[in-house]
Amino acid sequence: RTGWKLDIQIYKGSSPYDYGAATCTWNAVTETWDPPANTVYFPDYTHQLVSARLYPDGFDGTIDLDQSLESGLIAQDILTQNGNTTATIYPAHIPTITMRHGNSMVDFILTGVDETHIADIKVYVGNNGYTPYKVTTTGKTEYLVILPVGSHNPQIRLTTTGGAQYIQPIGVTATQATVCYCINLRGINLLLTRFIVTDWTYGQALSGESSPVTSYPTFRGEPLTSAP
Repeated sequence: RTGWKLDIQIYKGSSPYDYGAATCTWNAVTETWDPPANTVYFPDYTHQLVSARLYPDGFDGTIDLDQSLESGLIAQDILTQNGNTTATIYPAHIPTITMRHGNSMVDFILTGVDETHIADIKVYVGNNGYTPYKVTTTGKTEYLVILPVGSHNPQIRLTTTGGAQYIQPIGVTATQATVCYCINLRGINLLLTRFIVTDWTYGQALSGESSPVTSYPTFRGEPLTSAP
């Protein structure tokens, strides 16, 4: 909480209340978030709508594309009030506002992959490529990335050292707040190196078979021969 700030906005009916907005800082003695000079007011003594945002000092309102460091990932974990747009609270000298994760997280694991062949991995939302944080404490090839809430159709894109590219849609139309999407990508059983097809041949159909030395799409025939 040290080094983080809390923005609050109290509403008078459905309109923001001019005297009910403040940026609060953490008071370690009282364990409360205090506005500057304690100057924040409620418009009356009935229940009020309140919006809030808890964020690290320096956050500019935009989720960073590079989250490769743990500190960079945590800095994107913005909290908002526990509600759709606002939360309802009752006036008090020390009101309580329940917070939640304001954005979305994707947690994905790659199974059956040689990590030394991974040159680059990102999670794309439109044209924005987010570099995830690689978890080193689980013993798995696991990545975490925080995306803006409402991100449409995100994709995991992996590029190998050999130049091959793999794109895996996450299958989420629009990400939701305080939701973590956990994905285990199985079936990436390739060595993650580029396959080069040298010839097309006629032969017997063998579904799913390929050779890293000489590969033939769809059909496999006599090695190193081609059809006229």
